[in-house]
Amino acid sequence: MSPGSLIALAATFGVTLICVLLLRRAAPALGLLDLPDDRKRHDGAIPAIGGVAMFAAMAVIGLLLEPPSRGKLGFGLAAFFVVAVGVLDDRHRLRWRVRMAAQTAAALILIHVSGWRVEDLGTVAGEPFHHLGWLSDPLSVIAVVGVINAVNWFDGMDGLAGAVSLASLSLMAIRAVAIGNVGLASDLFVVIGAVAAFLVFNLRGPWRARASVFMGNAGAELLGLTIAAAAFRLTQDPAYVVAPKFAPFVLAPPLIDCLVLAGKRMLKRQSPFHADRDHIQYLMLDAGFTPVGVTIILASATLALGALAWIGVDVGFPGWAFTLTFIGLCLAYFLATRTRERGVSVLRQLRALVVPRSA
Repeated sequence: MSPGSLIALAATFGVTLICVLLLRRAAPALGLLDLPDDRKRHDGAIPAIGGVAMFAAMAVIGLLLEPPSRGKLGFGLAAFFVVAVGVLDDRHRLRWRVRMAAQTAAALILIHVSGWRVEDLGTVAGEPFHHLGWLSDPLSVIAVVGVINAVNWFDGMDGLAGAVSLASLSLMAIRAVAIGNVGLASDLFVVIGAVAAFLVFNLRGPWRARASVFMGNAGAELLGLTIAAAAFRLTQDPAYVVAPKFAPFVLAPPLIDCLVLAGKRMLKRQSPFHADRDHIQYLMLDAGFTPVGVTIILASATLALGALAWIGVDVGFPGWAFTLTFIGLCLAYFLATRTRERGVSVLRQLRALVVPRSA
């Protein structure tokens, strides 16, 4: 990590802390309070201003670092759009179709203004897909919308979405440093600083029994968009080659949970956006894991799967091996959680293997 990246990380960390402290006081007046309900079982009204604080800090430091390029202007516009709609969603609970339309619009801004998109899938199932042509736009939109919702659906527990996003961003930043992509690495360290500062208020620990600030849908969608954009820049830049097969594994646990749960809902003839407590984090809670334990396990799994994929890329594992591995992980998770009761039972058995009986 260069001294400049360290300075950018530290500066964004500090500015985010200040933004959170200021916005936390203003949250009631702004209408950005997260209230408990049937799915949200936290205590009292929690300020949901983390996303706005992270976006403000990222924008300020990003503008100070260097003159904005077309790519960064496009990303900034797309990020502003998802944060603005996310704030409206946090305040007024927008319909899922409105949220999807907004996410699609943000993806199209990223594609056509920034020029960041999926154009090369590498080798899939033994067949090369290096020039997608007209398929690039729809596949890029699907990727962006999918990652946004994967992160958003993980935002159901103190520290979880932030910690998993931090793991994913860190994997990509380290990979960018390793291949000499200094521009991407610098931008990622800015985001890492913002997320780390937010987690000071959102993680549980000896200093805090409960989160004092939430990121809100604005924050979750901002992080999802950022991870998708970084993955495009990491795997689609011909000047700094990283195989596209690496991309799904930098955020594997949320993506697998999102894909499997959406599929199960559609099999039940429900909307894929039907709200419930069947996500992996809630199953783990019901199986006896603590919120801190869930966060540590899923963030560690994100790092581990990303690191293994990195090794697989470097040793030259073929594309079909990555494809089959990801499909296999999705299928295994589907079978293990075919019903909610079965999922809790499987996780309870896994917990019994790793947690001492006296714990």
